[in-house]
Amino acid sequence: TGIYYVYSEQKLEGIWGYYVNKGATAYQESNFKEAEKQFAIAGSVKPADTTAWLYAGIAAQQANDSIMALKHYYRLLDLNYK
Repeated sequence: TGIYYVYSEQKLEGIWGYYVNKGATAYQESNFKEAEKQFAIAGSVKPADTTAWLYAGIAAQQANDSIMALKHYYRLLDLNYK
């Protein structure tokens, strides 16, 4: 792997963290719909990581959006989350 690969991985990690933090802030403010949106963006940055998808599902559930919650939870099942 080259240096550009390392830099791109670091940048993606930073972007992922940015959106997870935005989601956490929205969640703490009880803005669950916005939290779900931000966690889903984080999930799209790192599709194989289960953390953002789990948080997105919980936030959608708190927002009473069962369809989105199920979408995120099914994503976890696709990733073999236990």
